[in-house]
Amino acid sequence: MLYKYKIEIRDIYGNILYKTENDYEIGNQLMLSKITEEYELTKANKISMKLDPEHAFGHRDPRLIKVYPIRIFGDDVKNIVRGAIVIVNNLKGKVISVNSGRVMIDHNHPLAGLTLDIDVEIFGKIENPEEAIIEINNYHNLGLEIKKENDRLIIDGDEEKKQLLKTLIQYYGIRYEQL
Repeated sequence: MLYKYKIEIRDIYGNILYKTENDYEIGNQLMLSKITEEYELTKANKISMKLDPEHAFGHRDPRLIKVYPIRIFGDDVKNIVRGAIVIVNNLKGKVISVNSGRVMIDHNHPLAGLTLDIDVEIFGKIENPEEAIIEINNYHNLGLEIKKENDRLIIDGDEEKKQLLKTLIQYYGIRYEQL
């Protein structure tokens, strides 16, 4: 199942923190489970809600603020400045400070700890796996030719893009064995 939607997230002061950049986004839920629950309950095409941190991106966790020796960044050390986004031990984070050969990184989600005002416009829910696969191809501009023959999808095009499509099908949780 795949949702097509547009979303805008604001803080309590009305500042836009996130907004769909293109005409729409796709996902196996409407960004947050609380929004998906509301949609499934009401089937409303437009939803506006206020979410506390618990129902949005969680509370800030002080254990996710870590200090690392600057040497672990090797040749990239010149890019380690306050505000930089980095990945350490497979954890994405934001550099808070760089002092005395140490780097403090906040691995909390950037919107953790915030109460958020959210507006979502839902364009549809795609439940047919074949249609979802076609939508994934279109949304990600893979340019693959997809056609149905004898209850199977036939996918023609660049092998790397076909592999990427398979990865995206798994990412979105689409179950389809007939490729």
